[in-house]
Amino acid sequence: MPDIDSSHTLPTGADPDAEAVTAALTQAVLAVPGVVRLEPSLLGRVGQWGGALLQRDVLLGGQGLELDLAGTTAAVSVDIATAPSHRLRSVAEDVQRAVAATLSALGLTCTSVTVSVLTIGD
Repeated sequence: MPDIDSSHTLPTGADPDAEAVTAALTQAVLAVPGVVRLEPSLLGRVGQWGGALLQRDVLLGGQGLELDLAGTTAAVSVDIATAPSHRLRSVAEDVQRAVAATLSALGLTCTSVTVSVLTIGD
C-alpha cells in the first residue's frame, strides 16, 4: 500500500474533497516504479482548453488522471508514460493497485480503475 501524505487523509465522516483525492492519487501513481509521468490525453487537453474558453474550472481532468467522485465512491482513469525498462502490464497493474489502495486509505470505495499507457520512454 502506498504511503499517503497526511494532508490528503479525510476526517471521519467528512465529504471527500476532490482536489485532495486527486492530489493523493497523483502522488500514488507517480510513486509506482516504471511510471515516468502522467500523460494528458488529447481529449483531456481539449476539455481543459474548452473549460478555459468558457471560464469554467476544469479541476478533475486533462492532466492524465480523471476522477469521477460520487459521494464515497470513486472511478478513476489514469493515462501514463512508462519507462522502457519496465513491463507495461506489470506497471499498469501496479498503478491499479496503488489507486485502489489509496482510495481505500482515504475511506473511499473504488468502483473502477482504468489505466492507459500513452507513451513509452523518458
